Amino acid sequence: FFITPVAVSETMAAIEGLGALMQPFNSLDEAFKRDNGFEADISVRQVTPSQCPAITFLGRLRGERAPSPRLDIDTVNLRSGEALTGMVDRFGSRNIELLLVSDSGTVQNISSLLKPGTDAKTFSIGMQQRDGVAGSHPQLLVAIASARPIEALRPGQPVGADQFFPSVLSEAARSGQSITATARYFRLER
Repeated sequence: FFITPVAVSETMAAIEGLGALMQPFNSLDEAFKRDNGFEADISVRQVTPSQCPAITFLGRLRGERAPSPRLDIDTVNLRSGEALTGMVDRFGSRNIELLLVSDSGTVQNISSLLKPGTDAKTFSIGMQQRDGVAGSHPQLLVAIASARPIEALRPGQPVGADQFFPSVLSEAARSGQSITATARYFRLER
């Protein structure tokens, strides 16, 4: 699982979490209460096991010195056929890539949908539920910033998250590049 503090003070804490299982969040909640004397407001975004390599990737980048890009989306619940809109900023002069990680764990580079702006890039992504399974499907949008383009991030055929994210980390390590990333969770309804 992966957590990000949203707001923290001496008497309150708001935390966003991504993970496939609820137990780690329950343990975190109990430990936080015990150690701090108050309960944290933990917003859990449950992902599929196939999306877990993206969560592991985010965790591996936690210690990077460069700031992560900011990724904002306009809604967290979409119906098939609607557009996901938002923006990426705070990446400076670094290269930025935008990825979509489906509930099946397929990663697709959608950076071509980024539109340049003054200090940010905006996007509008038409979302279609491709399979016939009804219900709500968790999706991840990931923005990755790097000093130079990383070959493993180049657009191409959709790839499984279990292959994609280790390949990105491996190439970044070989080239000595620091990379940072931010993810946003949303649900696609059929």
